Amino acid sequence: MVEKSVIRGTRITVELILRLLAQGQNIGEILKAYPRLEKEDISLYWKLEVSDTSPL
Repeated sequence: MVEKSVIRGTRITVELILRLLAQGQNIGEILKAYPRLEKEDISLYWKLEVSDTSPL
């Protein structure tokens, strides 16, 4: 089994949240669907993803 990163204090994978954002869902929609998340959780992982894929 491959371990996946999860949002702290949840079993929600970072991959799921990034996929939802890439599909066009906004943070408000995600927070409504996953009320245990906080805006800061989503923002942090989105910023990390963007910085990891930015050209040098």
